Amino acid sequence: MILDSWLDTSTLTENNNPEKVCQKGFDFPLGGLLFPTGHIQLNQENYRGKNRVYEFFVVRAAVGRSYSLSVKNMDKVREKRKLPQGFDSVYLLYEDDDEESQDFKHDYIIFDNSQV
Repeated sequence: MILDSWLDTSTLTENNNPEKVCQKGFDFPLGGLLFPTGHIQLNQENYRGKNRVYEFFVVRAAVGRSYSLSVKNMDKVREKRKLPQGFDSVYLLYEDDDEESQDFKHDYIIFDNSQV
């Protein structure tokens, strides 16, 4: 399965600044990168009012077969720095008591730059 994702460039690390990504692609940390789909995730820390300009990458992410995992347990997979065997990405599940569950969110963690 291939999905479109909008990444706010202000949320990316120095290793993934726009110039480097356009030249060489994404540099994936060991814990993978988060790719939101179905919504645009704005970095509220950088919000400075109505006239704020945002910069995004629009990418196609091949999520393949996804391992479903609660957001509360997300760090467990990132600490292991790998996926369970037979899976291509992690699909994050938002719990009912999670305040963000009201939004239409589909977030994936991908560990391999060849999938983006």
